[in-house]
Amino acid sequence: MYGEHVEHDLVKFSGMVDLWESYTRNLWHDLVLRLPSWIENQSIFVDTSVE
Repeated sequence: MYGEHVEHDLVKFSGMVDLWESYTRNLWHDLVLRLPSWIENQSIFVDTSVE
């Protein structure tokens, strides 16, 4: 019974690691996409009303 609980916890932990890796991969992707804008405007957020 104890072994089943440990195995279940490892599966939950592994799932959480997968979610974390996916989350950080998405953050990295967003950063890379916004980097040219940041370099040009010194900001990640572009104010389109000032053109």
